[in-house]
Amino acid sequence: MTCELDGTRVKDIYDAAYFAPMIFKLQKKKEGPEYAKQRMIFEKQFKESEGFDVDWDSFDYIFSVVNFHWQPYLDDKLTNDELLKLLIRTAIKEHDAEDDKKLELIDYVGANIVPCKGLMYYITFRAKDLSSTDPEPRLYQAKVHKFCYDIYVKMVREKLKQSASINNMN
Repeated sequence: MTCELDGTRVKDIYDAAYFAPMIFKLQKKKEGPEYAKQRMIFEKQFKESEGFDVDWDSFDYIFSVVNFHWQPYLDDKLTNDELLKLLIRTAIKEHDAEDDKKLELIDYVGANIVPCKGLMYYITFRAKDLSSTDPEPRLYQAKVHKFCYDIYVKMVREKLKQSASINNMN
């Protein structure tokens, strides 16, 4: 089964269930005091985290920034998982070359997407630095711009505020 919901292609029942929270949010009118209140909270979270950490479950609306997992198809040749791995690998490669590091990806934690000329990805991932004397897993953040087939790494850094339970985060 394939159908369209507000311009979002939903290809099967799994997608419909997976994207149900987003579909519900798309149906809400973007006006009134509740929308304004949530928009202010969203903008504060986005600004304070520099685009990386938004508590999506606390909002009933969709704003101009969206969660990576809400997008069913982001590339015409790669799956979303393949695209995300490509973006992270590209960011790590550039980071390692610039900072004389050797990061090894452990897993992906989260990502937000901002539409621009292409898409800007705010990605959080877990990696360990094999060139360090303390190769414990740490959270890293990468800001990566993709336009057509071009990928531009804008920034890679260790996450500013590390969680005490980093190895247990999902």
